[in-house]
Amino acid sequence: IVRWSMRQEAPANFDVFTRIEGNRGRVVVDAIDKDADVNAVVEAELERACLVTPDAARCRVDAQARLWVFAPEKIVESVIGNLLRNAVAYADQGEVRVEISQDHVTIEDTGPGMSTEDIGKIFKPFVRKQRQRGGYGVGLTIVKRLTERFGWPLDIQSEPGHGTHVEIRFPDARSEPAA
Repeated sequence: IVRWSMRQEAPANFDVFTRIEGNRGRVVVDAIDKDADVNAVVEAELERACLVTPDAARCRVDAQARLWVFAPEKIVESVIGNLLRNAVAYADQGEVRVEISQDHVTIEDTGPGMSTEDIGKIFKPFVRKQRQRGGYGVGLTIVKRLTERFGWPLDIQSEPGHGTHVEIRFPDARSEPAA
């Protein structure tokens, strides 16, 4: 991400995103000059999630493709990181499996699962399951807003006692077969 003052023009090969920062409403302009490496983000965020969670679940990544998205890396980190931290926190000593395909990432856990009613509530601010380990209940709200903003469809399927399956699609992703 490259930052410059409002007086400067963005180079032609940059895409520009604006955001409001802080309580004074300061506008920050960010430009993207490269694609975010989704595989690298998954590896780093999974490592972080396992480090901060006591009794972390077994985690494995099945990379069927190398995937890049045209978005700020911090945005991709926020989306993937929040989803992975939830999966690791709820899987207890079970398993979290991440699959990276040509246009999507799937995160599955063997945790307690959720009812349809719970799934309907999880994107609301400050909603937490009673078993939640830390957090303030805003992570999935952020995920929902970012995925909508960037046009990344998000699908969550779960059933009590059978874990949770989350899929995030990146329609404009660039990919290569995994090595």
